[in-house]
Amino acid sequence: APPAERDAPWTAEQAVAALCEAGAVADRSGTPRLLDLCGPVQRWATSPGYRLTSAARCGTEVPQALLDQLQCTTDALRAMDEECGGGSLALSGTAHLAVAAGLLRNGRYDERTGRRLALIAADAAGQAGWYQLDAGRPPAVAQRVLLAGLRAAHASDDPRIGALLLVRLSYCAYVGGRPREIVEAVRAGQERIRSLDAPALHAMLLTWEARGHARLGQRREALRALGLAAELCIRGRGADEPHWLAGVDEGDIHAQAGSCHLDLGDHRQAAASLNLATQTLAPGRVRSRGLVMARTAVARVRLGDLSGAYEAAEQAAAVAGRVRSAFLDDLVRGLGEALPELGRRVARSS
Repeated sequence: APPAERDAPWTAEQAVAALCEAGAVADRSGTPRLLDLCGPVQRWATSPGYRLTSAARCGTEVPQALLDQLQCTTDALRAMDEECGGGSLALSGTAHLAVAAGLLRNGRYDERTGRRLALIAADAAGQAGWYQLDAGRPPAVAQRVLLAGLRAAHASDDPRIGALLLVRLSYCAYVGGRPREIVEAVRAGQERIRSLDAPALHAMLLTWEARGHARLGQRREALRALGLAAELCIRGRGADEPHWLAGVDEGDIHAQAGSCHLDLGDHRQAAASLNLATQTLAPGRVRSRGLVMARTAVARVRLGDLSGAYEAAEQAAAVAGRVRSAFLDDLVRGLGEALPELGRRVARSS
């Protein structure tokens, strides 16, 4: 890994360098190695803050109106992600991140503007890394982009955006088979936002702590984290909730619970939780609904309910035909191997 991604000190200069390298990493061929998350997470949690200012004579002053537009673009891409799938946004997300990184490197701005620009860049990196992952790129590629975003999050002096990056990094760790890193990362995020009135953000972190525990086979710890997340979900949004988090609703809790029960081998409980998720997920959550139906089919296969499995799998395959999501495609492909008729239909439609 390049020094700015791993060994370099956490400074303003290295934050900008890492962001500028992130786009190149996303475009690079080959399969990089997944890094240990513990070091970067610890540095994010404990390193002294640093200021981002630039008085470059040849650069253009960065106006607030431009920052407003950059944030609006990030938010628009975020909304499209759930409806269209991250695979359709990978190139756009990387290009958008490059604009924010270029302004950090070449623009002129004071400390206040630098903090806001770092916040926008961190948010854009979180989205760009996620799109890479949902486009089917190796988790280590997405991880490099997200770790660069974590440095920018530290420069923004807003722990909430850092917590979001830790959730995204948890996806990489989950796909890469490193559940213990998930638990450590999201616990660091919980500690950093402990004093904030942000129950939805706390709940999001707790659901991913539960996913890590479940993959480790730690049933008691997973159920405890899910219970705490459900209690926070009832409270709704807090005064310190970030604008980019629409909320963690009942459907999210049931969906995460179903995934945990699948990992724990509790297939009947998984099917029940996923059924509740189907009933309570917001209508606009297209990809999430497809993932829930695919996991419902997995649970039904393991229970020997082939009729129920086919019904759920066909709904998942229908969603997969409308969105570009490697996560959903992989689940449907696996179901096609377990359910021969579904496999034949998917093959005919692809």
